[in-house]
Amino acid sequence: MDDREKIRNEVSIVDTISEYTKLKKTGSSWTGLCPFHNDKNPSFSVSEEKGLYNCFACGASGDIFKFIQEKQNLDFSEALHYLAEKHNIQLTGKREKSKKSYFEVLENLNDWLIKVFQDSDYGKPFRDYMEKRGFDHQWCKEYGIGAFPPQGQLLKSYILKKTNLEKKIFLEVGLISKAKNNWEPLAGRISFPIRDNIGRIRGFSARILNDKNKKIAKYKNSIESEIFKKSQLLYNWHNAKKSKGPLILCEGQSDVLRFEKEGIKGAVASMGTAFSEDHAYMVKRVKDKAVVVMDGDDKGLIAASKAIGRLLKAGIEPLVVIPPQKKDPDEWLKEEGKKGWDLATKQDALDFYLNQIIEEENNLKTEISKQRAIEKIKPLIKDMNESISKQQIIEKISQKFMLPKHLVTTEIETSASNDQKNKTATKNKFLVEEEEVFRYLFKNPTKWKTVSEIFKKYKVNEFQSQKIKNIYFVMNTIDSADPELIMKQFEGEEKSFIAECLISERETTLYDMEEIIKMIILKNLKEERRVVSMSAKKDRLKTIDKINKTINNISQEGVPGWNEL
Repeated sequence: MDDREKIRNEVSIVDTISEYTKLKKTGSSWTGLCPFHNDKNPSFSVSEEKGLYNCFACGASGDIFKFIQEKQNLDFSEALHYLAEKHNIQLTGKREKSKKSYFEVLENLNDWLIKVFQDSDYGKPFRDYMEKRGFDHQWCKEYGIGAFPPQGQLLKSYILKKTNLEKKIFLEVGLISKAKNNWEPLAGRISFPIRDNIGRIRGFSARILNDKNKKIAKYKNSIESEIFKKSQLLYNWHNAKKSKGPLILCEGQSDVLRFEKEGIKGAVASMGTAFSEDHAYMVKRVKDKAVVVMDGDDKGLIAASKAIGRLLKAGIEPLVVIPPQKKDPDEWLKEEGKKGWDLATKQDALDFYLNQIIEEENNLKTEISKQRAIEKIKPLIKDMNESISKQQIIEKISQKFMLPKHLVTTEIETSASNDQKNKTATKNKFLVEEEEVFRYLFKNPTKWKTVSEIFKKYKVNEFQSQKIKNIYFVMNTIDSADPELIMKQFEGEEKSFIAECLISERETTLYDMEEIIKMIILKNLKEERRVVSMSAKKDRLKTIDKINKTINNISQEGVPGWNEL
């Protein structure tokens, strides 16, 4: 029996995948939410008997090795050894050397960079800099901090002596460049090794000593490659994931080191890119809680807001700490230490996030500003699974934005379905019909209640025109079609449209209105049917049949409830 068969026989694919997503026994298979995309309905199936998995929605499929390769970013040989070590299985074959040599080359280089930092004359400015910031030489050594020597020295003293394979790796990782005027893009910077989740160096981040020149990037990183992908790597994650407490998300490596220095475990930082969705889902596999601690300046607040949105979307419960007096976390904790951290106010992150939006929208003084606020929050929750956390978020939005809960829910659902809408040549036709409905309502505001109930019953909440959408949102919020009340909420084209409706001599009959509303309802029902037909829900055929019956009834008998007008 070869090593591949040995792993397949001794390791359960169901148990392995269950560490990443919850599986439920369904007949002879196991089903659950797909761990490879933002699954809303269980579309992921695992067969223990066949040793295979498959997602009917995104198409992800394979065996236990393919799964570990994808989730841990490993090649086949590494996945084989990962599973063997995890389950204490003795292998007979030898490990491939392709990427092993890559990691060994970078580990050896890091050892040399540490020696440059610790022992050479080139390293003195770096040692002095770190000492000034409160990090002694021995501590820096333990954390693998090194120094890229000045331009020309890395190439001359180290790289030229290496094999062609090693030189190729240095080019791939961006330590040397073919640019004639910039052979060593990281020269003269402090080096921080960037390790993956199992502790292997995949590249470097490098910081300048003097950051007064704003034209020079404070940090530079290894270039993007098959091995080094910033959106999938976090500085210090290999240590942070082992901590018992929440993840602590910082902006830079210096902040992370300060947390470690003060004995506060769990800190990480992204590199040159915002905290991504990939990062959030990587963290979610290990931790359910996080604390976002960013610089207290405007850029820090923006970065914090983005990170909060991605953490919430991944199902991680976040808190926020903003250092006092706009200090960065490194400076703050150097002064106040662990005691300052323990005493710091850790705000509810969703409250913080919503308060930022409220401030941006002038404290939501008008209904249209509330509409804009809803638009800003949509990306956060539109792809969330139907869960307690999603409902809690909608509840909080309702309270903070002073809007009815059902209206917030409707707006979010509208966004999700609108992403899939195909804008056809009939758009202009529907624009005219939409305007006709609202022109009628402004002249007959007492009819609002009936029209509103019909629209709610058939989930008519999406319109082609943003202008009409804004007006309908305000109508729903104040529960009225009174044109004077609504005009007070707008400036620009919405206000002009309402005024035009009031002075227009065009009259719309009830018969015309019924035909227009019937057409709008049928359009919405057909779109709903299309979306349902593409879903993976088990009861989709029953739902489609129900929608078809409703379409037939309205087509033949008209709109139920219309006679009340």
